Order: sequence, then C-alpha cells, then structure tokens
Amino acid sequence: MTKQVGGQPPPRTEVRGLKGPLYHVWFSPKRRKHALLGDVGTALRLLITDIAREKGIEMLELEMAHDHVHLLIDVGPILSLPQTMQFLKGVSARRVFERFPELKLDLGHDHFWQRGYGFRHVNRGAARAIATYIRNHRNHDDLEPRTSVRGVAFPETNGGPHD
Repeated sequence: MTKQVGGQPPPRTEVRGLKGPLYHVWFSPKRRKHALLGDVGTALRLLITDIAREKGIEMLELEMAHDHVHLLIDVGPILSLPQTMQFLKGVSARRVFERFPELKLDLGHDHFWQRGYGFRHVNRGAARAIATYIRNHRNHDDLEPRTSVRGVAFPETNGGPHD
C-alpha cells in the first residue's frame, strides 16, 4: 500500500493506451461447414468487427475463408484471450442466427462455431508478417490439408500446412 504524503491520495495507475498481448487466432464453423460464404460471411465480418470495437479489442487483421476465420488481435490490458474469444464467438453466433434464422436448419444444429480455437502468441516485431499471412490467407486455401468429419486426411497439394 502506498503511503499518503501531505494528505494527498496516492497517484492512480493509468491504463488507457496500454497495449495487451497480440494473438493470431483461428476458428471454424461447426463441423467445418462452408458457412462463411455470401451474405453470412459479409455479416459475420461486420459483426466480429463491431463486437471487437464494443469490447475494446483491437482488430489488427481479419480474414475469412469459406470454412474458417483468422484474426490478429490485441486483447488489451483488461481481457484475457478466453474472455475475448467468448465474446467474439458467442455474441457473433447469437447475432448471426438472429439475422439468418434459417441458418440453423441449413447447418443442422443450433451451434454456429466449433468448440475451442487455435492461437499463437505473436511478438510485436512479427505482427506485420502475420498480418500479411492472414491477409493473403485465401490464396493458401488450396494448399492446406483438410480433414474430413471422420478424421481421414485428404491429400496435400504443392507443399504442406500453412497453419
């Protein structure tokens, strides 16, 4: 505890403007369905961006393929990554189902996103390279190995995994 001098309260710690950790995060719709196309994909891009802004999460990069999302985010000094992902995935799922109620029938269930997510901590010095990778991610879609629902890997083409 800081001692008061001359009746003055101790100085307050200023938290505005502090940067939090950077994360490269990726996640998919349930059963890796191709649900991020057309109007749904456009709406989700706006929803995720709006939710991040509402919660004070700095969205440095966001890119969607037909069946997964990549983000580069600064979670700030207050939220943890699990809290951040709970907001981004939970609120976006609820809002996209409100906007597209028929999507539950199309997907065959009432959960939009798969459980969990993948992530890597990103050093600030590598942020530009990761942002470029995410921005150009759609160009790599045909190079990524895919796994079917039964767990059988499809053959790779021209290289290896990019995640």
